[in-house]
Amino acid sequence: MENIGSHLVARNHIYNCEQTGICGSLGAINSVIEGNHIHHIWTKRLFFGYEIGAIKLHAPIDVLIRNNLLHDAHKGMWMDWMTQGTRITGNICYNNEMADLFAEVNHGPYLVDNNIFLSGIENWSEGGAYIHNLIAGELILLKILDRSTPYHYPHSTAISGLSTTTLGDDRFHNNIFIASDDSTAADQWSGLNAYNHMDYEFPVHISHNIYFNGALPFEGEEGSRICEDQPVILKLEEQDGSLYLHLSLNPESWEMKCPLINTEFLGKAVRTGQAWEKPDGSTLQIDTDFFGKARNPDKPTAGPFEDQGSVELRLLVWEGI
Repeated sequence: MENIGSHLVARNHIYNCEQTGICGSLGAINSVIEGNHIHHIWTKRLFFGYEIGAIKLHAPIDVLIRNNLLHDAHKGMWMDWMTQGTRITGNICYNNEMADLFAEVNHGPYLVDNNIFLSGIENWSEGGAYIHNLIAGELILLKILDRSTPYHYPHSTAISGLSTTTLGDDRFHNNIFIASDDSTAADQWSGLNAYNHMDYEFPVHISHNIYFNGALPFEGEEGSRICEDQPVILKLEEQDGSLYLHLSLNPESWEMKCPLINTEFLGKAVRTGQAWEKPDGSTLQIDTDFFGKARNPDKPTAGPFEDQGSVELRLLVWEGI
């Protein structure tokens, strides 16, 4: 790791690419990718390939992907094998064809927090922690039993072992789930319902998520709340070069007593034995929200926005679109 990576890729406007916006294999290690606006990736269908995402990385070890706007791509973020120690935080993703985040054959740990995902997630991995996100659309799981992929010693490029992807060992805490308009109560991909229908090798840890518009919880989930009496209104508005999120929430959203998430709470990924921690090995704590606002340490709010004091929100989430 002393001889590779450690790049800063920031404040770029990338669009109309027929393969990928930002791409790398091993070279992204220890890098920061932030503040980029990436859109219209693989929309003309000139030729096919396996890098067709706004951000597509192989082996993003200890990479920080934050505060990017990713839309109108085949995939928003495509995190391929060896995603370990990676943090994906504060990103806005919408109108992506396959998913906002496609996690493929990783063994963890990786952290996904305080994001706005309006096009769903595909999870073909294990060892992911999804904390304080707003997730609209589907969450799809898939085992990959015909490919063995590497995992590493903590914060190192040295390979510790190889394994197929048998699913599980995921964490979902303090998220807001909103079913898509075409979902039904029986939709296995709504909310966290997929975990009720899939076999996975390792236990999953799921608590204190809130579900709207028919999104379905994990069975036996501690501290969950299903809000059926008031549909959520969710839309994006572009105005004067900026992007606003309109969100109408049930008052219960601000009343849930969620836990404060940190390294101790999350534990270690089973396959790799690595904790959810900072790249230097120190502990982390998710004590700020999407905007950098401090969270209430005794009762943080579910979703990416700490208590806004209103249930009818119009939030400036991106300037200079």
